[in-house]
Amino acid sequence: MHTTFVDRKHGRSQVTYPHELLEPVLSETYGVIVYQEQVMEAARVLAGYSMGQADILRRVMGKKKVEEMEEQREIFVKGCDKNSIPAKTAEKIFELIEQFAEYGFNKSHSAAYAVISYQTAYLKTYYPEHFMAAVLSTELGNTDKIHALIQECKRMNINVLKPNILSSSKMFLVNEDGDIEYGLGAIKGVADTFIKHVCQIRETNTFNDLWDFSKKVDIKLGGKKSLEALSQSGAFDSIAPSRSIAISCVEDMLKDGSKNISKQVGMSGDLFSSLDDSFDPYEKYKNTQDMNLSELLALEKKSLGYYLSGHPVNAIETKVNRLRSCHEILKDGKILVVKGNVEIDDYRSKEIGDAMFRMRVKEVKSLDQELSKKIQEVILNLEKSDLFSLEELSEKLEKLNKDLWKSTGCNLNVKVITNDSEAIIDMGDKFKFEPTLSNLSLLDETFGKNALEI
Repeated sequence: MHTTFVDRKHGRSQVTYPHELLEPVLSETYGVIVYQEQVMEAARVLAGYSMGQADILRRVMGKKKVEEMEEQREIFVKGCDKNSIPAKTAEKIFELIEQFAEYGFNKSHSAAYAVISYQTAYLKTYYPEHFMAAVLSTELGNTDKIHALIQECKRMNINVLKPNILSSSKMFLVNEDGDIEYGLGAIKGVADTFIKHVCQIRETNTFNDLWDFSKKVDIKLGGKKSLEALSQSGAFDSIAPSRSIAISCVEDMLKDGSKNISKQVGMSGDLFSSLDDSFDPYEKYKNTQDMNLSELLALEKKSLGYYLSGHPVNAIETKVNRLRSCHEILKDGKILVVKGNVEIDDYRSKEIGDAMFRMRVKEVKSLDQELSKKIQEVILNLEKSDLFSLEELSEKLEKLNKDLWKSTGCNLNVKVITNDSEAIIDMGDKFKFEPTLSNLSLLDETFGKNALEI
């Protein structure tokens, strides 16, 4: 619809109207239904709707309920018939109205959205770093949105730095190098009052290490939760030897911060109790083992809600590079076994007018993988097969491609029924096979489509 509007606006295609009575209604939009008000006026002009009835049609379109739209279709066509408009023409016009219902707004909203769209597109094009920083700052409490926006920054080649207690503010801001400083307000569990306090102290001070930080900042404003979140997210990386040490220091920071700093005495033995500038606050943690990448990323996920500096797969890349790529599974026409949680999609249900569902997928496997996992034995029912004797069975088994049989896999057993007795014959390890769809189909073709029992 929008391409038709643009082509007509620029003279690339001729302006036409669904009916001559609609020319005054649609002339400003080149014969294309754009606004809800135009639908209401079209219903009034063509089908004799009152303004109240036209407003009901507008509301029905907004709900997108199929049953109610069909009722309105019948009313519309009958009203058009009274104005000598053929049913075929009326149906065609109503179909245009239905198409409009998928995207239409009233005129005032359309104008407002158009202005906002133009402004944001302009800012994103000419001031991309500042625009993305501002958008990120509007979503501080929504980690899913922040993660999506961080990915968009990567696509735009905008560098988003990890949290840094020396330079980050509550909001996402652009620094002198054109990089985006991570907003401390987006870290889970960090108190806003503590962030504000740290930023105020930082205006006239700097922090040399965690000991210096605990001397200059009122730790009680943040408490254990804020300190743990900051250390886990990497915000203390710039003033600590390692993230593992920063996390280990939290308890000592709390002890030191609970004292009146002006009255600190260097005899308590706590990590930050000494006022001697030569004192190494990290001496007691010199043997602290550094965390591996998987552990660091897990803590990032805990404090930020997603992985910022990498992905757990990167940590085990050398161990999994021989595993099958998902691209081998996700092929057109491939039958997959998908496991996860199915739930009602309220948004799509309202949009379509019928119950719609969405699935949070936890596991995807090919059908062959699932069959191999679940099928432990296959029984060949001799009575239901195309065979007449065990000798014929033996001959056909020997003629099958030797590559079918494996040392591991599921067992092939034969069911023999004679008179009132039944026996199951285990064919042994010689006739084990992988129960893939192709192998099962091959056995079906060889012994008869009803012969196999799984």
